[in-house]
Amino acid sequence: MSGSNNLRTVGDLVAMQGWVQKTNDVSRFTLHLHLSFDQARIGGGSNASVNFKLVVKRCHVEVEIPAREGITYDQASVDMDVPMQAQIMRALQEAKAERSEPREPITAQDFGAKFNDSYRGRNSENAGSEKGFTVPIISSEYKPTGPRQLCWKLRPETTEFLQGPVWNAKDEPRFTVVDRRSPARRKSDTEKGFQPFVRVSLRCKREDIELLEISLKDQERNSLLLGSPKHSVRVAAAEAYLKTVMFQEGLQVGNLSDVFSDLLLAEYLLEVKP
Repeated sequence: MSGSNNLRTVGDLVAMQGWVQKTNDVSRFTLHLHLSFDQARIGGGSNASVNFKLVVKRCHVEVEIPAREGITYDQASVDMDVPMQAQIMRALQEAKAERSEPREPITAQDFGAKFNDSYRGRNSENAGSEKGFTVPIISSEYKPTGPRQLCWKLRPETTEFLQGPVWNAKDEPRFTVVDRRSPARRKSDTEKGFQPFVRVSLRCKREDIELLEISLKDQERNSLLLGSPKHSVRVAAAEAYLKTVMFQEGLQVGNLSDVFSDLLLAEYLLEVKP
């Protein structure tokens, strides 16, 4: 478990925290989700036979609203995000508008500064970065997958792996929750200590993760394998240990030698409790 009793994940791979905020309508709440990625260092324990870093190249976030919970969502409220292409075009236009000569070429530095400024303005969690420093940017694309399931596909735009926060959780709610329970049921549920919830899952394929800096704790064996054609032996050892860790966390994991195997990287239960 990492950081929350409601979160199951692998080491420090992701940080996730969600909440709902009241609106003027007592039956409607905005749902906010903070999601941030990092490199997970696996195998630090004394019982581990291998050490490595786990990173995610791409994945998707699924938000499921169980029918029995008595809640749903307002489809028109879903945040579909600004397409990355639109952000790029806006940055180009802003950089061009500031040129002293209309036909003067726009340098990569000018464009990068504008793009980073635009991104920092949209994602305050990255505010304060030095000008010219390329912040990790993660683009998200909304893809509904079912009547009670929302999905955002995530991919890195400026780095090789997913790194840092995805959204501005404070100012950009994912969607509006609609509570369809009757006042009598709400009162009864509250008295019983029950609160409806949504399930947030991070899923990907085996090909969407990378195992880096694999090192066997058996130093003699590790030295023999390092840089040799037997790199696959170290990968197999890391995969076997990762599978054990995921099983222990109760996360779905298939055959890690199959690039199309499905993985559940994290799961988070968010109570709709304003």
